Amino acid sequence: MGVNFNILLIASSVVIQVFSRTFLITASHVINQIKIAVSPFYMAIDGSFVNLVGNFFHSISQGKKDHFDIAFIELSNEFVAKNNINILCEDRLMINRYFNSVHLSLIHGYPCSKNKQGKALKGGTTFNLFYFTYGGKVDKNFTNWDKYKKNNDVHICMNYGQAIDINGEINNPPSPRGISGGGLWYVPNSFFPDNLYLAGIFIEYYQNDRISFSTKIDKVVEFIKTNI
Repeated sequence: MGVNFNILLIASSVVIQVFSRTFLITASHVINQIKIAVSPFYMAIDGSFVNLVGNFFHSISQGKKDHFDIAFIELSNEFVAKNNINILCEDRLMINRYFNSVHLSLIHGYPCSKNKQGKALKGGTTFNLFYFTYGGKVDKNFTNWDKYKKNNDVHICMNYGQAIDINGEINNPPSPRGISGGGLWYVPNSFFPDNLYLAGIFIEYYQNDRISFSTKIDKVVEFIKTNI
């Protein structure tokens, strides 16, 4: 996001290919922030930033908080090729796919606390970004959906908070602000960490309860299909 000619990192995103078309996905509340700031949307690509021209389609809940919280924009083939953008193909999405067990669940994105203006930009033209991956556990037995106005059919609940590493040390993850719009990934077998699948889009975090919510990727793809 650009404010007074400063580039501020406010969110993460995922680029996927479905229906033989390419889409950038992020959280809807991110687009609302950009509209309030009357700002262009910049996409960080290979150390530089590119003004993303076009209209986002985003979920809206009239007069209420948007708990689906998904926005997308289509990227042209020319834009993708020109900027050498990495695309996640449909066979890497958790759609019509089931694993008996998942060794790792990962939230990946770019936290604002680790990407301050002075550190993230060099001379105002080059990005030097810090990404963060949090390995946690999806709570398949979570039942308190109504408290957070979420839906088991639409959302994934995962922990996010203090963790103990293999050395017994307590680690505090950075604030997930800025990770919104990033991916929730499943790694079925930790012996093959590159074999991972996009399960959802990270949208919300409850600090006191140390849990997070992501919108399931199959529901995101349904949302895209309905609105293109």
